[in-house]
Amino acid sequence: MDTERRIEHLEGALGASLPAAYRAFLESHREDPSRPVQVVSTNPDYWDVDQFFEIGDGDSYLQIDHCYELVGDVLPEGMLPFAEDGGGNFYLLDCRDVPGTGAVYWWDHEQELGEDRVELVAASFPEFLAVLVPDPDELPGDEDKQ
Repeated sequence: MDTERRIEHLEGALGASLPAAYRAFLESHREDPSRPVQVVSTNPDYWDVDQFFEIGDGDSYLQIDHCYELVGDVLPEGMLPFAEDGGGNFYLLDCRDVPGTGAVYWWDHEQELGEDRVELVAASFPEFLAVLVPDPDELPGDEDKQ
């Protein structure tokens, strides 16, 4: 199935359209597992971004449609997991108010159902990308500091 059809199928399963900025990112992004871990600079001690999901021909664990199929039923309605941190928590894109900008939330998988499991990270997907920086603990030369 081509990229556009996979995105349309994902939107159908989600019950919402993807924000334009995220759709453009998804259409061109291919995850590089060797990419350094990034952190959200507004909260680097708490939020890391281990990997972004994609729509491509890479491993199934990197495919956003595969991920949504596995976990979509436990996530807040209309929210799409588009990235994962090193602890198995997800970054969610709020697709409920499209053509909105798609606010980004961090979802804690360890809280009980019914608890507030999401925290706002950025007001939009472009704002989220703008606050990502390389993890200072993962920069070359840090192994000497331990």
